[in-house]
Amino acid sequence: MQDTNFKAGPLLEPLPALDSEQGFEPLRVEGRIPAELIGTYVQNGPANWSRVDASHWFDGLGALRAVRLGAEEARGALRFIHSPTVDEHIEGRAHHMAFAQKGGVRERLAALFGASPLRNLANVNVTPHRRELLALMEGTLPVEVGLDELDSRGETDLGGVLRGALHAHFHRVPSRQTTYFVGERIGPRVYLDLYAFPDQAPPQRLCEIRLPGVTELHDFAVTEHHAIVVLTPLWTSSLKMLWRGSYAGSLEWQPERGTEIVMISLDDGAVSHRFITEPFFFWHVAKAWERDGDDRIELDLIRYPDFASSVIWQDPDGPPDRPYEPSYVRGTLDPRRGQAKWEERWRQGCEFPRSNPRFDARPSRYCWMAAQLPENQQRGWWDRLVCFDNETGDVDWKTAGERCAIGEPEVVPRGEDERDVWIMALVWDVNAGATHLAIWDGASAEEQPIGRVWYDRPVPLGLHGCWIPGR
Repeated sequence: MQDTNFKAGPLLEPLPALDSEQGFEPLRVEGRIPAELIGTYVQNGPANWSRVDASHWFDGLGALRAVRLGAEEARGALRFIHSPTVDEHIEGRAHHMAFAQKGGVRERLAALFGASPLRNLANVNVTPHRRELLALMEGTLPVEVGLDELDSRGETDLGGVLRGALHAHFHRVPSRQTTYFVGERIGPRVYLDLYAFPDQAPPQRLCEIRLPGVTELHDFAVTEHHAIVVLTPLWTSSLKMLWRGSYAGSLEWQPERGTEIVMISLDDGAVSHRFITEPFFFWHVAKAWERDGDDRIELDLIRYPDFASSVIWQDPDGPPDRPYEPSYVRGTLDPRRGQAKWEERWRQGCEFPRSNPRFDARPSRYCWMAAQLPENQQRGWWDRLVCFDNETGDVDWKTAGERCAIGEPEVVPRGEDERDVWIMALVWDVNAGATHLAIWDGASAEEQPIGRVWYDRPVPLGLHGCWIPGR
């Protein structure tokens, strides 16, 4: 059902910056908090651009936004993430490169002898690990963060398990009780590492795969038996990065190479299939699963024609008034024939696809996304949430009000039915000049949130986060 309360043009206002931190303090509740929502919502993302002289939204200083819910009350915290390279930059002692920002000559020369040239902003995602949190980005080690106070505790290689970087996205296979990560090891030779984090055992590295260069691999997928790595035709080399001084500035779009699909067995880490399909770029996977009765795999993702989508984030204030071209697509991967067929499911301003986590690595009907109304022509911030029905093509719209930017949805199961979920997302309310965590009933046709938890101050929307159940 499309929003009937109001129609709004594209939301183009710049995001606010986070200027100061706070510990867990009581937050104002509007509406109601469901009694069964007991736990902590945590989101990571760029939050301040002036402290690190950022020239791109992705290069902002990372911060955790956390809201603890329970007993019909809420407490919220805001904490910047610190790493050695971030602190060196803030203190004026070093100038490492970031996503789009150039590194200093000294740091680039040091990288020739094995030092990492990248500034560890740890500003993309966050995940619980044992009794702590790991703050993640691309190309660097994770930063360990205390769960109780969100205090940064420095980079970690998890006791020597990590050979290099741990990338920002991870995917779980419930039947294996294991969460999987990938990492890109950048040096004279470039490798992709696949890691398994079992619930009841230490993390382990499953395999390494030699890559022809450095690429922007933001996300991947898993099924019950395979990891699916999609290598888009966006490449650079370690030397080119150091010569040009910038990671994003050295990447080259090479459509003639096509997009490569790599399938890795989760049983033994062996590469079972590699084949080329048509060129495209993507940031985020919705999910993947194996089809019953044959070897084919279904893969849902948000697809772009090329890497031009990166340009919309070039201004740290947010996306300018220019269109971009995402579409929600399904690929049918046929490893025996070495083919992939792609079907466009929904062409709209959309991103951050999420499904019910109880259906991870298995077929599911619904996909939740941040989105825009069609008349906004894919410009500005996402200002709606949608639930896309893959069986009927129907779209249910939800909103937080006029002039509200909505971030990535977090899907929290509450029953056995796939639609029986709570949906949470951070919302920046331009009219109110403040940010809140909104809670929607995923099974209801009601467009507005049932509850809002207010910071009562401007807090920028982040990128990715998680829900940690329990007191």
